[in-house]
Amino acid sequence: MWRLEAGRGERDANLLDIVDDRTLAKFRRQCGGTDDRLPASVDSFLGRQSLVPDPAFVAAVRTALASLRPATTGTGERHPKPAKGSVSP
Repeated sequence: MWRLEAGRGERDANLLDIVDDRTLAKFRRQCGGTDDRLPASVDSFLGRQSLVPDPAFVAAVRTALASLRPATTGTGERHPKPAKGSVSP
């Protein structure tokens, strides 16, 4: 989902390695998308998917993913990484 969300031009079928169109359409629907596309973002995927029904598990995945994403300034710009050995404010 991150690769698709980043807009790198990769097709979901190639990323998922699913060659059967019916299987791919069903998987997309279970992920909260439509027959021909996955959800547009990781957040949309997590909110609409039906693969993991327990909200506590989905919340745990959200928390884990949030810790992996680079911090942004609110405008979508990434905060610069602090120099090695320096202390962040």
